[in-house]
Amino acid sequence: MNHRLRLLVIGILVISFSISFVARMQPADYGFELNEFDPFFNFRATKFIVDNGYVEYFAWHDDKSWYPDGRNVSATSQVMLHITTAALYQSFGMGQSLYDFTILFPVIIGSLTTIVIFALVRVLGGTTAGLLASLFFAVSMPVIIRGTVGWFKSEPLGLFYGFLGVYLFLSGIKSDNGKVSFFKLIAGGVFVSLGISSWGGTQFFVILLVLFFWELHFLEKIKNSLHGHCLYLYLHFF
Repeated sequence: MNHRLRLLVIGILVISFSISFVARMQPADYGFELNEFDPFFNFRATKFIVDNGYVEYFAWHDDKSWYPDGRNVSATSQVMLHITTAALYQSFGMGQSLYDFTILFPVIIGSLTTIVIFALVRVLGGTTAGLLASLFFAVSMPVIIRGTVGWFKSEPLGLFYGFLGVYLFLSGIKSDNGKVSFFKLIAGGVFVSLGISSWGGTQFFVILLVLFFWELHFLEKIKNSLHGHCLYLYLHFF
């Protein structure tokens, strides 16, 4: 890829990110607050991690939920949403309140997913297809309405982790470098697992992956190659 083409690709990705960001920020015209009910619980759970630590979170039995028995939060929640947000806030909060951070979190993660979509589709169909996919994702209304400002729920992060995992999986298969393929496939399995721990809908990715691994038995060329062994490593870490 020459220098001008690289700049063009970067420019279009910046446009995709910006469109997605602006579209997701529109509800802020009516108030900079958490939206709906679940985001307030997710904020409270994230605040518990920030205030008490990760170990205490996994031992937390919330007596203010699900009266009269209470709630084992780590066993009944999308734990990676809380953990990821707490970790990012502790690293990049820069004095901002956690409440404001969680309001903006879905906008930023959702907009970054446009870049992941580009990388994923480029592996399958080339740079042009990747750029178009990124733009389409940026303006997709069903995606936008589930990741607007204040929508501190699981979908934006689950999609980000899920698409990133599938990208690493596909690029690992296509890589001619055995070591690179090995580590990409392991990382892909880890990120899909993180996606499932962030959002139950990420399980839809699993259907395609299961079909792929099932089909491997009929693809002797792949099954007997180094990639075949790496694919089973992916499944193991997933």
